Amino acid sequence: MKLLLIGCTGFIGKELINQLIAENNELYIVSRRNLNELSLNISIEQINYLKIDLSKEKNWSDQNLVNYLKDCEGIVNLAGEPIADKRWTDKQKKVLESSRIDVTSYLMQTLKKLNIKPKVIINGSAIGYYGTSPNKEFDENSIPGNDFLSSLCKRWEEAAKNKPRFTRLVIFRIGIVLESNGGALAKMLPIFKVGLGGPIGDGRQWMSWIHRSDLCSLINTALKKRQFQGTYNAVAPEPVMM
Repeated sequence: MKLLLIGCTGFIGKELINQLIAENNELYIVSRRNLNELSLNISIEQINYLKIDLSKEKNWSDQNLVNYLKDCEGIVNLAGEPIADKRWTDKQKKVLESSRIDVTSYLMQTLKKLNIKPKVIINGSAIGYYGTSPNKEFDENSIPGNDFLSSLCKRWEEAAKNKPRFTRLVIFRIGIVLESNGGALAKMLPIFKVGLGGPIGDGRQWMSWIHRSDLCSLINTALKKRQFQGTYNAVAPEPVMM
């Protein structure tokens, strides 16, 4: 399958790319970073790579990008500035919004403008959609919360739903992604290894999590199987307290 990957060169994407290559997919990878900065552990001959900033509307007319879009059968869009790396100042909130909502909106607008109809689009979201509660259980039919992260996820999903007609859309509301060499766990492990670790706050906060390998397998499966359609919580079956 010919796949266009957007926002797939970070912690999640590094494993996803290897899974997709192992199944002989042809990958078109778009990132704002130089390829030699990414440590993807693949050879350049295995992928097609374009360095471009997709948060800028003018860049969507780039001919190389247009060619990628016209050639692909499926798209995985996980674009988004990391949520937890910086304080949520007004400036940083705009970055978080632009990197998700604007990129997704420009993607859908460009596909429609060029009359491109990929078979499937996988789009990211987060369980932050639901807000927080110490005692409520949330499923895919629960209403969104009323904080900044909930609003961000809701608008991100609305942008994705403006897809081309007849394109199958799968939205994954992703939980905290765990793996020892990256993400939240990699930041916590060094503290525990020197005997200083402990729960955050009172330790009673619910944490819905998923292992990186499982998330990548879920995305890979949804690309191939047509019964995947709509919104799914990409988390392990049982949440745990911090």
